[in-house]
Amino acid sequence: MTHNNKMQSLIPAGREMLMADNLRTAEKLLRWSIVTVSCIWILGCSEPDSPDARYDLAIRNVGVIDVAGGRTIQDQTVFVRNGTIVEVSDASRANEQAAMLSIDGSGKYVMPALADMHVHLATPWSAHGAELHQNLSAEIVEDIADEVYLYLANGVTLVRNMGGWPLTLELRDEITNGSIAGPEIVTAGPIVYGPGLGALYFHPDQAPGDWADSAQAGADIVRRHIEEGYDFIKVYNSMSPDAYNAIVTTAREYGVKVSGHVPFEVGIWNALKYRQDSIEHLRGYDIDPVAPPANPMSDERFAYWLKVSDETMEMYARTTAEQSVYNCPTQVVGDGFEFVVSGGSPSNLANYEYLPRPHRKFNEQYEIFREESIEVMLSTLPRIRAMIRALHNAGAPLMAGTDTPIYFGIPGFSLHRELEHYVEAGLSSLEALRIATISPAAYLGRQNRWGQVAPGFEADLIVLKANPLDDIRNTKSIAGVVVDGQWMSRQVIDERLREIAQRQADPPME
Repeated sequence: MTHNNKMQSLIPAGREMLMADNLRTAEKLLRWSIVTVSCIWILGCSEPDSPDARYDLAIRNVGVIDVAGGRTIQDQTVFVRNGTIVEVSDASRANEQAAMLSIDGSGKYVMPALADMHVHLATPWSAHGAELHQNLSAEIVEDIADEVYLYLANGVTLVRNMGGWPLTLELRDEITNGSIAGPEIVTAGPIVYGPGLGALYFHPDQAPGDWADSAQAGADIVRRHIEEGYDFIKVYNSMSPDAYNAIVTTAREYGVKVSGHVPFEVGIWNALKYRQDSIEHLRGYDIDPVAPPANPMSDERFAYWLKVSDETMEMYARTTAEQSVYNCPTQVVGDGFEFVVSGGSPSNLANYEYLPRPHRKFNEQYEIFREESIEVMLSTLPRIRAMIRALHNAGAPLMAGTDTPIYFGIPGFSLHRELEHYVEAGLSSLEALRIATISPAAYLGRQNRWGQVAPGFEADLIVLKANPLDDIRNTKSIAGVVVDGQWMSRQVIDERLREIAQRQADPPME
């Protein structure tokens, strides 16, 4: 998180918006002001130790989860100033040091906040979503504010958005300047599609994103996305090798990452050769490179997981590690697949009451895969877990992501289940935690300032009631969250969640 004051007053913010030179910008920012979150909703307030305290926040007598060292350090006090951890000391020697706000961490544990490195923010990525972005209503703005708060409520203070619009840039800025309570956003621009094998769209006017049908078009898209302020480039299934190579080469020239699916005509070996920065959903490994299916959208593609040998997986994994290519497995999507084939009611899903209505409508009406294909994919889950183990054992970097809200993912909540899947695949609880903390930080080049409880690191933290190293499910035992140095108590979180559930249960405004 950036070190900005998260307690801005509504009145000065409103005045600043009204003074905007551009009337259209002012009107849109005023819509955001409807959901500006004041101090009373963010902070659990208490009397300061001293009015002239050296520190803003102290979490006292707490067990520190050292995700780098793989240990728990008991009876520590964590001191925060200006959004940064400045000291971690033995509690017995730190009691005399005053802070503006002290939290009693006795019997609790503090760990780094989490990153969800594959989400889709602010209404679904679709032509309908793009239309909504251009015609924001007050109701949609409230839905978006509810959505991003769910991440904070679950200790997720950093997200990587895998398909953005101008609205996403605005949302990123509003969170940064403190007008909206939400996670730090790293975002792609519009997804880059193209013609060719496995195309979901056959004309640029159909695609809910950008269209690269040549090397020149690919290079131009990269330059435009960078100029517009997006953080990285997202590629999808259909694209010629020439367009793909131009995208990767141009992005390298500007120091920008390329992430996404592996285009079918490019193939996994070329994606590794060109060092695509991250591969999503383990795409590319699921197609036989020697005898690819004539139709890569067929069930034959997914069934390849049932045929690939352990030796081939290990070869994939070694090359992936050698090329330093990250993978974001998004295993929680399988839970959504299981739900689809079960025929259950969405209202019975855990935490579904918090999901904003636009996402509910999207999930209940939009079908990405046929049910027969989903059945095939579910049968491959043991082999997919074997691939995750192979990548991990080879030292190929993994990072946690959920594809939320696709297939009934719930912002924030789904990431905790994602970590459970890694443990079910054979990783330790510590290794799962690293995939959602240290690994995303390294991917973003922030390994020296995010993802650890240590001096000099950003104060994005979770205080837990139980030790996650003992059981990964303990990441859900949240007693409070620190966001950019600001404390959110469990009581405050629960009050906001109740408000969100109530608003989302109400019928939409006419």
